[in-house]
Amino acid sequence: MARTRLSPVACLALAAVLLASLAGHVDAQCRTVRTRKPLSSLSSAEWKALNDGFWAMKRNGALDRLTRRHRTGMAYHGTPHFFPMHRALMADFEDELLKVAPTLTGAPYWDELREGSGIQNSDVFGPTKLSPMASGPLRGVFAGLRDDGGNLVMRDPQRLPTGFSWLPPSQVLARAMARFTNFGDFARIVEVSPHNQFHILVGGHMGDTRISPSDPAFWVNHAYIDALWAIYQSLRPQNVDDLRGWGNPRGIDPAARVVVYPERWTYRDMLRYRTRLCYQYVVPTQQQSLKKRGVNETVTTTTVASAAGNGTTTSTTTTTTTTSYTYKNGTAAAAPAGFFPLMYQAPDEAVYKVMPNMSIDNWRAIEKEINTMITDLNTQIAKGQVDPAALPTVNSLFLDAHGNCTAPPEDDYSDSAIPAVQDAALQLQSSAGPSFRGEGAVVVVAVAMVVSVLAALV
Repeated sequence: MARTRLSPVACLALAAVLLASLAGHVDAQCRTVRTRKPLSSLSSAEWKALNDGFWAMKRNGALDRLTRRHRTGMAYHGTPHFFPMHRALMADFEDELLKVAPTLTGAPYWDELREGSGIQNSDVFGPTKLSPMASGPLRGVFAGLRDDGGNLVMRDPQRLPTGFSWLPPSQVLARAMARFTNFGDFARIVEVSPHNQFHILVGGHMGDTRISPSDPAFWVNHAYIDALWAIYQSLRPQNVDDLRGWGNPRGIDPAARVVVYPERWTYRDMLRYRTRLCYQYVVPTQQQSLKKRGVNETVTTTTVASAAGNGTTTSTTTTTTTTSYTYKNGTAAAAPAGFFPLMYQAPDEAVYKVMPNMSIDNWRAIEKEINTMITDLNTQIAKGQVDPAALPTVNSLFLDAHGNCTAPPEDDYSDSAIPAVQDAALQLQSSAGPSFRGEGAVVVVAVAMVVSVLAALV
């Protein structure tokens, strides 16, 4: 009799069922788990709810409060605290957004790396969406929006020379993320690009981090930057709780309080975003054409369970890019072959504005590091060593990392500042006793059960 082979998805689902039956405390403090979706998947009704939500947050003072909160954390840009601080800020924003836009599933994100070199022409910058990408005050649905100082929110899009890109191609960042050996390596690169480069690209308020949260583009960008951290956490088991790097091999103490939000969260709360902050990400889930983007893509979908942040995340995408670049004498120009554009050097004055506490030499070193990765990849393509159409994107990297039967790690609810999580920790200690606390016996039993079932089926 032929035996049935379980797919990775079925394997993970089986593991989840068995773990849930043995450890019913999982997600006890999350009544629901929010889903952060890409802007490309929003319906017209969801776009309206999002934009109405921004206006409601402006009227009730939440948007200005968040801008001021962000301003108190300026000293932590360019440090290991950048990602945890902004994850906390995004959680606060999401709480406020869903109070006034309850039909949304979570704070949406913009996967700008999929836009390629046509990012400024993206259809997300429409008059009924994020407001047109044009110099001057915001237009369209956000016309008249003002910052916390009463000034009209402005944009000043930067112009890009032909053949260059403001952001690293998704395939290049995927390659880098797969090779980062610690959180510090990841954070140092990704904060500069794509994060800071996007701020500079949009310009205006976005180009000045003291007032950038006044622009709705800030929040969809930061949701994506947070998603990149979630993806990094997913790539290896040791990444889940990794806060090492930046010259400190021990990294940030997970039990410490998060800068800017010491009254609400610890760094461990940020790491365990799925079981403590109660949200997860999904990646585009249907075939779609990317209009006005200068890049042709085909997007396919697969759903997998993620270990990042202790929970389930939906992941997708395989990408085929047909627009590409070549290089002659250090200058990039459009060409029909499958090469990737070099990243454009941001103007000095824009760097100073968006990262006042980072030296220009450090910024240029990171730009050079990214462009070296791009050049090395293009050299391999030119030699026929790499097929550009087969290169993984950031999202497909995420998918591939979970094509196995690794059950999500348990959360013992330690080191938390969240009252509900602290209560869950006390309940866990009183009800589970040493059988659970003793080296994760319940998890071991669950995994053993999964293995035994798979052995009978595979």
